[in-house]
Amino acid sequence: MLTNETSEDVGKCQGNPPESGEISSGKIIDFFAAREALESEARSVDEQTGLQQQIDSATHQKKHIHLSDPWEDVMLLMLLVAAIVLGLLVISGFG
Repeated sequence: MLTNETSEDVGKCQGNPPESGEISSGKIIDFFAAREALESEARSVDEQTGLQQQIDSATHQKKHIHLSDPWEDVMLLMLLVAAIVLGLLVISGFG
C-alpha cells in the first residue's frame, strides 16, 4: 500500500533538515515552548530557594530568642522581687 515512499518523505520522518537549509517552524515553536518551560522551572526553583532561606533565617532567629543565660534570668527575677518588696514598703509607710 504505502511502499512508494520518496527519499524526501523518509528524511522528514527521520528528522533530517530540509535540503534548503531552513529550520522548520515546528522546531522553532518547540524551542520557544521549551525555553518558557525552563524559565518557569528556574523561577520556581528560585522561589523555593528564597522560601527555604527565609525559613532557615526565621529558625536561626528563633533559636537565639529562646536561648538565654540562666544567671541573667535569676538576677531579673531577684530585681522583680526587690521592686515588689520596695513597692509594698512604700505603700505601707515604712519607706
